[in-house]
Amino acid sequence: MSELREFLAGRPGMPMGTSTIGFVELVSYDRRMLDVAHSMGLPTAAPGLADAT
Repeated sequence: MSELREFLAGRPGMPMGTSTIGFVELVSYDRRMLDVAHSMGLPTAAPGLADAT
């Protein structure tokens, strides 16, 4: 999870939050963010991107 935080911290304009149960909530539907989350095994949801799981 810290790798994802570091990656996002270096990209202004791509906000994120972490819920109280520890899931990463990506505010941006940027494909790169989804790829990073998927590579770390994190569940994601991205309306409009049909192949996001």
